[in-house]
Amino acid sequence: MKVFLIGHYGGMNTGDQAMLLACVSELKRQGIQVSYVSKNKEDRALPDLRTLCVDKSLLNILKETREADWVVLGGGTHFHDDYTFLRLIWHVRYMCALTGVFALAKLLGKRVAWISMGFGPFRTAIARLILKFSLRFVDFISVRETKSLNEVTSISSKAKIIHAFDLSGCLLNNLPEDFSLPERQHFLLGISPTLLHLSEKRVGMCSYKFWEKVAEEVAEVAKEYKLLVRVFEFRGGQRESDTDLVQLFIKKLKTLNTEVEYFPYESNPLKTLRAVYECKWFIASRFHSAVFAYLAQVPQIIIPYHRKLIDFAHDVGLDNAVIPLEESAWRSIFREKLVRLIKEPYSFEARMPVNLAISSAIQNFEFIKRECV
Repeated sequence: MKVFLIGHYGGMNTGDQAMLLACVSELKRQGIQVSYVSKNKEDRALPDLRTLCVDKSLLNILKETREADWVVLGGGTHFHDDYTFLRLIWHVRYMCALTGVFALAKLLGKRVAWISMGFGPFRTAIARLILKFSLRFVDFISVRETKSLNEVTSISSKAKIIHAFDLSGCLLNNLPEDFSLPERQHFLLGISPTLLHLSEKRVGMCSYKFWEKVAEEVAEVAKEYKLLVRVFEFRGGQRESDTDLVQLFIKKLKTLNTEVEYFPYESNPLKTLRAVYECKWFIASRFHSAVFAYLAQVPQIIIPYHRKLIDFAHDVGLDNAVIPLEESAWRSIFREKLVRLIKEPYSFEARMPVNLAISSAIQNFEFIKRECV
């Protein structure tokens, strides 16, 4: 049996690389042949994944699809329209291109799975229409958030649909022999800034201004409790990168005399997970920074630039960790939660045990069992 993986791989995004590594590792553990398409072969989670990678071209996609038994969309929120108008135009093209790949797979007699998916939010009829049409070609879907599950099940589909934890949970099921967890650093606060996109309307300011205000609050708390702040760059590169924002955030903290560490984008997500594990507390904004803090069992609060973070928090029992950006008093709420996070970290521990999340993440691969029956 052979699986051909497609996704946002090679885009210098820690979350996508985590899902790729988890997916490839689990498939190989189960004796499945696997290949994947990437925008950049050099941006790979581990060196030995290079041999499984093909360049992003129509001919390569056609060749790999013909040779595969399953074409698998491996993780992420691909079908949504939570963008400004100009960015949405490009995303509509992307969703149409994905649909074309799945239609091709069906034309060639292949089976199609979407695993560890997020769906929505949807504001436009065109995005819903593309999803509805694309679902015609899918045999199996695993969904990672309850609200996303409601979104996709509201649309008629012949696919088998299940709820499963994010693919990155499988990382803990396939750790290399030389991987070891570090000790917690007692005064280390981790944080992952990212652009707010449409949530800028909720806070009434641009992302850069928002994160300057967050930096001011973090600096005051860090000074009061003598904290070291580690700033994570979960997405590098050029497109939708966190790099400029992270650098602005660090600069602001330094002007406020805060002790700061910079953790740049790292193509191996296990190194990032290890760095998150060293933190005693965490402020998450990127989706997979929240997932990593959860997997590392680090108490956290969450700044939700996208609905998927609110959904994730609800599913693991961290509703109280979410900062309500739509409220005018979000800044004072953030300050109050941050102080409480430092003083009472147990108040921001997830109710869902991590071992249950790992077991749930394995269910993303139920499509293999269906093939073998």
